[in-house]
Amino acid sequence: MSDTLDRIRAQRAILAAREGDGGRARSLAEGLSGEPRRLVNEALEMEEALGSLFGFLLYVWPVLHGARPFIPAPYVRVMCDWIEERITYRRPHGYLAVPPGAMKSVVGSVLSAPFRWLHDPTWTCIWLSGSDRVVSRDSGRARYIIRSERYQRLLRYQVRRLREMDQWRGGPWDEVLQAGDDPWSFRDDKNERLWFELDSGGGRQCLSTRSTQITGLRGGMWGVDDALDASEVIRGSEDQILRRLREVRAVIAGQLWNRIDDQREGHHSRMVIGQRLHDLDVGGWLIRMGWDHLCLPAEYDPEHPHASESDPRSEPGELLHPVLLSSDILDRQREVMGPSQYAAQYRQDPQKDGGNELAQALDACERFHEHPSTIQMEQRWASIDATFGTTKTTSSRVAIEAMGRQGAILYLYDLDADVMTWHEMRQRCLDFSRAQSPGLDSFVVETKALGPALVEDLQRVIRGVEGFNPGNQSKESRIGVLASRMRSGQVRLPHSDAPWLRRVWVTYSEIATLVPIARARGDRWPDALGRDAGRVSVPWVVMFEAECRDGTGRNDLPDAAAQGVIWEQRSKPSPRLKMTPAAPEVASPWFSGEMWDGSGGF
Repeated sequence: MSDTLDRIRAQRAILAAREGDGGRARSLAEGLSGEPRRLVNEALEMEEALGSLFGFLLYVWPVLHGARPFIPAPYVRVMCDWIEERITYRRPHGYLAVPPGAMKSVVGSVLSAPFRWLHDPTWTCIWLSGSDRVVSRDSGRARYIIRSERYQRLLRYQVRRLREMDQWRGGPWDEVLQAGDDPWSFRDDKNERLWFELDSGGGRQCLSTRSTQITGLRGGMWGVDDALDASEVIRGSEDQILRRLREVRAVIAGQLWNRIDDQREGHHSRMVIGQRLHDLDVGGWLIRMGWDHLCLPAEYDPEHPHASESDPRSEPGELLHPVLLSSDILDRQREVMGPSQYAAQYRQDPQKDGGNELAQALDACERFHEHPSTIQMEQRWASIDATFGTTKTTSSRVAIEAMGRQGAILYLYDLDADVMTWHEMRQRCLDFSRAQSPGLDSFVVETKALGPALVEDLQRVIRGVEGFNPGNQSKESRIGVLASRMRSGQVRLPHSDAPWLRRVWVTYSEIATLVPIARARGDRWPDALGRDAGRVSVPWVVMFEAECRDGTGRNDLPDAAAQGVIWEQRSKPSPRLKMTPAAPEVASPWFSGEMWDGSGGF
């Protein structure tokens, strides 16, 4: 009789555990021993592992670390919950910034697939990292967990649990359990260290952010763990560092962004985890795009620009992990790394540079709606920025900008930009100058690389073309001049809804940075963009603003404007620019007579 009562109590305790009431389950299990008690303890342990990513971390910790004890800290549960929201599609995207050694790779890259496959064996994901070593290491860890007896025991328990509770029909486990009681396993033909799939349809693929093989891959979620190795932002010149930062952003925006199986809301997610390395890194880009951001610096700072309400700390200077990231450890790291890199990786507050300065200065620019022909300007000129090197046979990205001066105020009022051949660029300059009313005083061309050849070409058809040598200033220094004028309120830009604006062609990912900003302030142009749009036309000022905020990985348009500003500071007004009588009348599809109608339609 006693054995029967114990079995009944054990069954009730197990049911309470499965319903998420662990306290009641433990209360019912008091006094039990032998097999009934073992079954209740197993149910409690398994339910905690199945119930949350944090519980799963505690369950598989011995698999990864053996006898090494888990040292708790409040932030770990916060981080686990945040990542779980992304891998279960409750939140569509997010950027997590935590110091090195805070277990973000284990929780995010390693545990996400094994945990999700307990609930949805059809789930697929793609993981990228800037380090080949990290890619291989974490993929191997995920496989090791799945093959472990501890994980397989949890998987068998889940199969038994689903059958007993009859909760599998019509769900992701349906096909697996209809085929029998055996859980899923690896496919024989897709069972590699860096790419493995399940016979139930799930899969995990991983690559380096430097890979050229991203096209063709798809998943329900993609994640990036350390988009760039920390050495890449301290090695080489500033130009080399900026080039690497732009390259990795281009991979994410141009190759990885749409590698999603189902674009519908609630059916996919995107996640990036790592440390801040530079103000223009992937994290800064995503934050400016409006992504959800969990920032957990090693030392709590309530005045941090990205302080999170989810941070469990409240006292200034409170440590994220008092044991693993103690004051002594952090002091040594600060001494070895130097204040700049320590601030970036441990405080998540990288030093700011010209790009961020330009983004901040942009907010000081007044906007105007009136047509530029109605504004009385003392001087009008155009500036062209082209990156042709030593040959005219290739294509190059070209930006042509028109601006004018009224007292100390500069107006940027027209722009054309695209990838062009030499002959296309010559024709576009011609069309651009014709479109200006009133005409231009000067047409400024930088005399570097093939600049002198372009001056000679344009002087045959346009009067007032002149070469300009900005000196030995770097691109960042030139942009700093523009930012200074913008910050002082001396630069005005057209409003993006002005009906007379010229349009330029861009990809959706290139201007995605500005979509949430524009919608928040009531601009109309984003409403005409499809979610999966490829190449679309937008008012040129939208692209200019995107490059100022570094949302495209380029700054050609601000550089062309900066060149024009520097020329204006050194020049004096010259006679109004006119076409030569010999100028050929060549029709151009880029003539700006076809203006944006302001209705949002393209």
